[in-house]
Amino acid sequence: MLDKKSQFSQEILRQAINPKSMPGEVFPLHFLWVGLDKPSPRLIMRRKKPLFFGLEWILEGQLKCDIDGHTFIVEPGEVFVKPIGVPHVYQAIGKVLKYYVAFSGPCIDAMIHTLGLNRSSKFKPENSEKLTEYFEHALHILAQEKKPMHQLASLYAYEFLLYIASCVRQTLYPEQILRAMDYIHSNFRERPNLKKISSHAGTSATQLNRLFHQYLNMSPFQFLINERLDLAKGMLRSTQMPIHSIADTLGYSDMMQFSAQFRQYEKLAPRDYRKQNTIIS
Repeated sequence: MLDKKSQFSQEILRQAINPKSMPGEVFPLHFLWVGLDKPSPRLIMRRKKPLFFGLEWILEGQLKCDIDGHTFIVEPGEVFVKPIGVPHVYQAIGKVLKYYVAFSGPCIDAMIHTLGLNRSSKFKPENSEKLTEYFEHALHILAQEKKPMHQLASLYAYEFLLYIASCVRQTLYPEQILRAMDYIHSNFRERPNLKKISSHAGTSATQLNRLFHQYLNMSPFQFLINERLDLAKGMLRSTQMPIHSIADTLGYSDMMQFSAQFRQYEKLAPRDYRKQNTIIS
């Protein structure tokens, strides 16, 4: 059974496609590539502004990575998260064996923000056997089909991302924050208040506020605003959803309220942001 955030993500996935703007067989998510690789130690990979979301799971050796000026080492057992639209460079150190996967599609940018996969540059999965199954099954699906952008691959890409999101979240935050996040994401339209959020999280409002400041450097209410606006930006960049539909989906009372808050934080109207940042044709 999907958790609340996953259910909300499915709703976004259903609403984000505008069939009239995308003639032919188009799927909201799909695999660009999946594989198992032994890269040359001399090979340096550079991405200036990638339009896909990628993962590199290191089984042996190390990767030296740089994401927008932040340098770090990915150790055996860790997964390197390659963000959308952010410059990054990585190089193998010694003999490296790794799984790799890249996801794309009209909904990928919005989905990455919805699932919170834009907040981590690496993580270590607790269940390596389960992650191996995901990679191997993705390889099997793509090997059986002449066209990788088919419906089964699209659905499995979504399932794969859900699993990765669950791995990332478990390594970043305590249970009270995870429960609060689930409640916030499943109640955007109801405009949840701190009392209801803390009750669902199983702690007091004061304690929850302290935890959010400790781990996220913000209050639960600011987290709600940021999540709405991050998702709105992803939907504006990568879909043709009408702005009033985006406002309604994210729980704003009307488009004017959404536009006012968007302007307050982004210094641009939603329509102007879309014009300047769109990543779809």
